[in-house]
Amino acid sequence: MSENREYIEKKKYDREAQARIEIGETKISPTMCWILIIFFFLTVFSFPFIQGFYEINRQYKQLQVFTWIPEFSNAIKKSMQKNISPANKMFDANKNLLEAINRYETGLKNRSFLRKPLLSSVQYLFANWLNSGNEKAFVGNDGWLFYRNGITYLTQGGFLQADILKARSKKEVDVQVDPRIAIIDFARQLNERNIKLILLPVPVKPMIYPEKFSTHFTLLDSPLQNASFAQFKAEMENAGITVIDLAPVMWQAKKSGIETFLRTDTHWTPAMMEICAKLVAGKLNKNYPLPDRQKLYQKVKVTVKNQGDIALMLGIEAVETLYPPQQVSVNKISYDKSRWQPSRQAEVLLLGDSFANIYSLPGMKWGDSAGLAEQLSYFMQRDIDCILRNDAGAYATRKILSRELRRNRDRLQGKKVVIWEFAVRELALGNWQLLPMKLEQKSKTESDFFSLETGKSIIAEATVGEISKVPIPGSVPYKDHVMTLHLLDIKSIDGSIQNKEALVYTMSMKDNVWTEAALLRPGSRIKLKLFCWDDVESRYSAYNRSELDGDLSLETPCWGEQFKDLKDE
Repeated sequence: MSENREYIEKKKYDREAQARIEIGETKISPTMCWILIIFFFLTVFSFPFIQGFYEINRQYKQLQVFTWIPEFSNAIKKSMQKNISPANKMFDANKNLLEAINRYETGLKNRSFLRKPLLSSVQYLFANWLNSGNEKAFVGNDGWLFYRNGITYLTQGGFLQADILKARSKKEVDVQVDPRIAIIDFARQLNERNIKLILLPVPVKPMIYPEKFSTHFTLLDSPLQNASFAQFKAEMENAGITVIDLAPVMWQAKKSGIETFLRTDTHWTPAMMEICAKLVAGKLNKNYPLPDRQKLYQKVKVTVKNQGDIALMLGIEAVETLYPPQQVSVNKISYDKSRWQPSRQAEVLLLGDSFANIYSLPGMKWGDSAGLAEQLSYFMQRDIDCILRNDAGAYATRKILSRELRRNRDRLQGKKVVIWEFAVRELALGNWQLLPMKLEQKSKTESDFFSLETGKSIIAEATVGEISKVPIPGSVPYKDHVMTLHLLDIKSIDGSIQNKEALVYTMSMKDNVWTEAALLRPGSRIKLKLFCWDDVESRYSAYNRSELDGDLSLETPCWGEQFKDLKDE
């Protein structure tokens, strides 16, 4: 045994000695050394220069590679202005700075001139030959695509399990993870005004079509569901909150031959949406008698054709070669030959996300005047009020409602029922913030913020203060986005307004392309046209929108267009 060990040690020594000899005899000429050094520095430093010239060629108002300077400065300044202890200011500044660094790095990565050609080609190869998607989109069978969050809802465990809630709370700081707390609190506040709450959690595609994701599920005789949903539904109903479970309805519709989901999109088909709208209308008429205020709504069938949002998430330039656009028929709703409009005087208020919006919002390109609110109006033959916002169904529409009430605009006046529609995946993944639903009186003190009267507009110069987050094109399911600006030192061209501030909404992304406004940065001096928000709210309020933090969101907003950087003049 000892001889074997000595032999092994000797061989090991021989190999090491041989390696030292070979390395010692390796000779690199001075010319080769300089070639390697120059190649290394070219590789390291060429990218920023090429990226800079790329952005100049794209006619960006300023080089995006240098946006970290004001971005990081504002992150620290924001914390220093808070009324908190010096130690907390330091921790808060560090947190804001880290967020700014992450935003900058993510943005730089996604703006890379190499990203689009390389990513598109590689993703096409993966989708076409390897049946593989990416971090957001999963490739299924027979040309079907699935959104990652829908799969996560079914696979991460029961969303009410103590360990799941605890893990989410640790991972997602400043997020209220338990949906029961927020929903019961919302219902309580509505009940104080004698308003009933109905929950309408819309199933996600893998619940109804699991066999299109994996052949292991071909023999199922009922829809898939998260392990905590039954408990959630029981607790809600024990609290007096009606929950309309659409999963069995969708499953039966699928069994009868109705396609319930779009093949390459996250949303339901028009036919399935109408079945659900009819079901909800029937329950409202039966269980919540409302005053007789019937109207004669009509419907007209039209055909629309569009590409699914999950297909666009793949990031393939010629995605239609793999996943052709889908054609569907939608029923547009009208009254007295006029386009359907929500009514503030209606007894029913619908809060909804993109499932309610898809056939209503023109920017989603699946039709208009044919969404969930319109179909409810048709089947009930009565007016409906609605607050709709793409994405973040757990809090976005409630936040709008809360802000309206705090601005002394009573969106709950005369309401008998609130229908809250959201994608069921929000129960496991959403931020269930607690929000007050209290009507507040307007302050009598004069504000430095100005707003415009209906029908009015002005051309003004202003300095950009804060800017809300703007998503990277193609990184989110929605092709259009509205951002929020805090403008300072506003001066109208005619001189009627001087040294004012304003909260301004504007389009930051159209058809997955950044607008001029999206390229603005804090400190920029700009010229723009401002409109009264009330004049355009019906056109733009349903788009996915990012807000500014704090009490700024309570100011009455304006709408901004035609941005011009004064440096260019």
